[in-house]
This record gives sequence, structure tokens and C-alpha cells, in this order.
Amino acid sequence: MPQRGFTLIELMLVLVIAALLMLLAAPAFSTFMARQQLAGDVNQLQSVLTMCTAGLGATGPKALKRTTRRLLCA
Repeated sequence: MPQRGFTLIELMLVLVIAALLMLLAAPAFSTFMARQQLAGDVNQLQSVLTMCTAGLGATGPKALKRTTRRLLCA
């Protein structure tokens, strides 16, 4: 009856290949996460600005029409 299973060399080779793939994917993943964080922040800012101008008629809020600078804190 032949033995079934993997040898130690085969298992080590699979682990080395998996580690190499993770090393190649890590920089791309961190760039992806940074872009997703930025997109989420932009969407949140757009939502806040939309909420500020909603329901105020065609003239919009006076605070957004002033020429002085305003600080928007989230």
C-alpha cells in the first residue's frame, strides 16, 4: 500500500511561495488602503457639505457665502 501525504520539502516549498506572494502583495495593499481611506474622507466631507446646504432654498446658507474663511471640524 503506497503512503499518502506530503513530504516536508513539499510543505516548506509551499510556505516559501506563500511568503513571497505576501511580500509582493503588501505594498499594493497598503496603497489600496490609503486610497480607500482618502475616498472615505472625501465622501464624508461631501456629505457634511451637502447636509449644510440642504433645505435652505436657492440662496444657500449665509455661512458658505461669506468671504471670510471658516473652519469645519468633523
